[in-house]
Amino acid sequence: MLIKKFLLLISFLSLFNLMYSQKENCSINWDQETAKKVCDGVYGRIKKLNTGDFALVYSKGNSVYFRKSKDKCITWSDEVFVDGNNKNYNYTNSELIQLSNGTLFYCWNGRVVNQGGNDNYLIMYSLSYDYGNSWEKSKIIYEGGNSFENGCWEPCALELPNGTIQVYFANEAPYINSNEQEITMIESKDKCKTWNKPVTVSFREKHRDGMPVAIYLKESKTIALAIEDNGIDGLFKPAVISIKPDWTDLPIDGERNEREVCLKNENKLKSDVYAGAPYIIKIPNNRTLLSFQSTENREGENEKFAIMQVYIGDSNCHNFCNKTTPFENIPKNGSALWNSLCLIDNNTVIAVSSFSKNHNGDGVWTVRGNIGGK
Repeated sequence: MLIKKFLLLISFLSLFNLMYSQKENCSINWDQETAKKVCDGVYGRIKKLNTGDFALVYSKGNSVYFRKSKDKCITWSDEVFVDGNNKNYNYTNSELIQLSNGTLFYCWNGRVVNQGGNDNYLIMYSLSYDYGNSWEKSKIIYEGGNSFENGCWEPCALELPNGTIQVYFANEAPYINSNEQEITMIESKDKCKTWNKPVTVSFREKHRDGMPVAIYLKESKTIALAIEDNGIDGLFKPAVISIKPDWTDLPIDGERNEREVCLKNENKLKSDVYAGAPYIIKIPNNRTLLSFQSTENREGENEKFAIMQVYIGDSNCHNFCNKTTPFENIPKNGSALWNSLCLIDNNTVIAVSSFSKNHNGDGVWTVRGNIGGK
């Protein structure tokens, strides 16, 4: 019996070492010759559609837009207006998923122009049934407060294997007497016909959980939620919250094991490094990618000086390492912000960033990376 247990332990350790070695040996080689400006705007996100085409969503001015690519993000169609031109709101922070029935689900943040007035911060969405050529009238999922200090922010969407659609967002509205912020989730079980009551997913007392991005991990049947967390060490740092879809024992506070720091040991960032706005995706061979905007080795300590960094993690979105910089030569007073990632094929990933004070032009930029290693 002891021999069997020993052999099982050896097998487990061998498998762990293999997975860890695969992650350690993996690298992303960013091809700087492919870096290019796609369009004016911010908050660009690229998603692959079931047709093989790719979709790009972004905001420009006070409106949100959509484009498609039929050649793996090399060229893009003319932009399609989705919603905006509302003098009372700035529509921004676009996100997109394609539902299992083919419908495109586009969500964004409605930010108030006149603070403290009659308008409230909004989480909104629109649906397209013809692959983004037209969009139905937008709808409101959630209303926050009417001021910057009590708004709702940065939605992202996820569809679970059972068809449930979830929208996560950062939310200050419940904390009108403090500077705290939580991650809220609202879900629909009938393809957006109705929405359930808001659920508090994560909340660290006296701190600000923010900018969620969620993916579903099929192997562990777990939702991995990447957030920015200013309760880890000094300024914002990325954390991953692991949640089971049955939603037991929420919210996840600052002491729970389900909340884990993304970067550890030799990858740990100093307390005065700002590392916010995380984004996560899955890539082949049981690995994940994490990006965030970082001021490590930059001239300042806030997002005005941050640039995009990418790390490689294991299948459960843990132990991120092997830092790479997708966009090189960003000016010292410039930035590469509000970033995202998308898998093009098994060997290629594309990074998306919003440039500011860049000598080659501001706006939404992309660069392609080759996935190396085993």
